[in-house]
Amino acid sequence: MQWPRNLSIKRKLTLVIALTSTMALLLAAVAAVGYEFAHFRHERVLDLTAQAEIISANSATALSHRDPNAASQILSALQTQHEVVSGRIFDRAGRLFAEYVRPDATALPISPPTQTEGYRFEGSHVLFYHAIILDGRTIGTLVLRSDLRELKGRFIVGTSILVVAMLASLLVALLVAARLQRIISDPVLNLARVAREVAGKKDYSLRVAGQSNDEIGLLMKCFNEMVAQIQARDNDLQASELRFRQLAETIREVFWISDLPKKQIIYVSPGYEEIWGRSCASLYANAQDWRAAIHAEDRERVLHAAVTRQVSGQYDEEYRIVRPDGSIRWIRDRAFPVRDEAGQVYRIVGIAEDITGRKELERRLLEVTDREQARVGQDLHDGLCQQLVGAAFVATLLKEDLATQSQNEAQRAAKIATLLNDAINQARNLARGLYPIKLETEGLLAALLELATNVTNQSKIACEVECPQPVSITDRAAATHLYRIAQEAVNNAVRHACARRIVIHLGHEDGDACLSVSDDGIGPPAETAASRGMGIRIMNYRSSMIGGALAIGPGARGGTIVSCIFDLKSLKES
Repeated sequence: MQWPRNLSIKRKLTLVIALTSTMALLLAAVAAVGYEFAHFRHERVLDLTAQAEIISANSATALSHRDPNAASQILSALQTQHEVVSGRIFDRAGRLFAEYVRPDATALPISPPTQTEGYRFEGSHVLFYHAIILDGRTIGTLVLRSDLRELKGRFIVGTSILVVAMLASLLVALLVAARLQRIISDPVLNLARVAREVAGKKDYSLRVAGQSNDEIGLLMKCFNEMVAQIQARDNDLQASELRFRQLAETIREVFWISDLPKKQIIYVSPGYEEIWGRSCASLYANAQDWRAAIHAEDRERVLHAAVTRQVSGQYDEEYRIVRPDGSIRWIRDRAFPVRDEAGQVYRIVGIAEDITGRKELERRLLEVTDREQARVGQDLHDGLCQQLVGAAFVATLLKEDLATQSQNEAQRAAKIATLLNDAINQARNLARGLYPIKLETEGLLAALLELATNVTNQSKIACEVECPQPVSITDRAAATHLYRIAQEAVNNAVRHACARRIVIHLGHEDGDACLSVSDDGIGPPAETAASRGMGIRIMNYRSSMIGGALAIGPGARGGTIVSCIFDLKSLKES
């Protein structure tokens, strides 16, 4: 039965009270009717017993003298008993001796008595058996049949009275219930009304009035306290959301929130439209919209990092995007996981900033650095080295002049000439490092060979160059970046790795060009990726300038290997 559950509490209470009253009245009526029915049957049996005793006593003599007329006269006295249908006297052999039948009764079957004492009810009649005794001997049986019309009439009248009484009582119960149920229903309905308004209008300032000291009052008090707590939290949440929006919508960076599968962007700040040149609505409609703007050369790397590193909080990528107008911007994108109460990651938050200006500044700084290094190297080679050569020549002449005069002064002059020659060699090596002339005249491979020779001569560490296949790099800027990467990696191996052998490799790897520097030293630091020094950052930047990817890790046989993999085709295009 589903319909009672959908009734209002007022009707439920009224229905409960009415049903309870009805059941109580019905049980009382059934008990009364049952008692009346049993009492009537008992009275009927008592009446028949008294009549049977009188008739039996009077008809004993007639039965003993075989006088059926006298017996019939005695039975005719039953005419005064309207409820008696018939009366029959049977002799000891069970033959009918005399009888009386009420005139309006239908023909009744005559059957010998089945017992001499007792009674039984058959439908709407009762059969009463009584033995006729004379001188202590049973000489016959009296059988009286009585109908129960009076019982039926009394039952109908009583039932009618009970039905009227029940209906009247039910009406009174409904009227009383309609008034009394308000004691319970009104506070509950008031509570439901306020709850409905709170849920519909989101107005947590509403409260339930008219509290009592019973359970309903406790419920209303708890409801008010709950709404007050929700109101306080809602105010805090609104204030927090206001501060968040003020911060997110004021900063130029792009603040974003996405679900874990990256299928839905939950929030993105307005900076997205300024930096990406695309609308926030398009990103909300399609969470992959930002990926389409990533430069083709960076897309695979960035998407792989987004899948593998965002959940662990290690996502920190720099990449290029192509705006709808065709302009390119550099982006630094960082992301961090958000966990629920169970400690499971269910959202990703991140911040992306436009670092195009910084990248341009770094590029110009590197250009200035390279240019100044070249100028200083050239000044060393053309200026200081020439002066040192002149001083060494003078010291040699002085040694020759002093050889004929004083042996000690000649030895000192020779030592000065030797020191000046050593200084000339060091200055020339330093000038070659600052200004690799062979890089411009003979190309990258010749410059790397010169670098290896200088390292071997200066540090006494074996440094070799391997180039199994020729790699032609005609772009001067790209060749300079690659040379500086190799130079920085070799210097790190000499200073920090305690290496005994260094190999500079220039060749092809899986269809791409590769420049690598490997050593047999102590290996890379444990937190190279997390604690990048200036040298590593510059190598990374130089690698990104030529569209390459820099990797630092342990070598196959120990030590450290620094590799820069780049695409010759894209290098030529750029």
